Amino acid sequence: MNPSPPRPGVPPSPQAVLERALHFGFDETGWHPALEAACAGLSPEHAAWTPGPGRNSVHALVRHLCHWKRAALDDFAPLAGRAAFAAYSAEDWTPPPEDADWVADLEELRRLSRALLERVAAEPEAMLEPPPGGRQARLWSLLNLASHDAYHAGQIGLLRRLQGV
Repeated sequence: MNPSPPRPGVPPSPQAVLERALHFGFDETGWHPALEAACAGLSPEHAAWTPGPGRNSVHALVRHLCHWKRAALDDFAPLAGRAAFAAYSAEDWTPPPEDADWVADLEELRRLSRALLERVAAEPEAMLEPPPGGRQARLWSLLNLASHDAYHAGQIGLLRRLQGV
C-alpha cells in the first residue's frame, strides 16, 4: 500500500503527505534507514543486546514503538489529559520480559504500522480533526509518529553497528 508518487505542479493532499511520511518512517529507506529494514534479520540475541547497563536494546525499542502506535490506533484516548498521559507513559520503556518473543513483537510492529496506514487511507477527513478530547489534528500527532520511527530506526542502526551485525 505505497502512496502514489507526487505529481509535478500538483500540491499533495494532507492525507498523501501523511501516508508518505508513515511509509518513509517505517518501510522506505531515504536519508535514514527504514525501521523495518533496520530490524530485519536480527536474531533474538542481537535484538536483546544492550551496549551497557540501563541502555535500551533493539527489542525494547520495538516494544516502545508498538506502545505509541497502539495509542494512535486507539485514537489517542490513552493520552487524553495529563493524568492519562502520565499513566500511559509509565507503562512505556519496560524491559522485555525474559520470555518475550522477538519475532512476535517485530510482527506486531509491522501489523500496527500497516493498521495505521489503512486507517489514514480509510479516514482521510478524520486526519484533519482532533481526536475526542484532543487539541490538535491527528495529522500532527501521526507526523510525529512517523518521525519517531525514523529516530528509533537510527538508534537501531547504531546498535547493529556496535554489535557488528
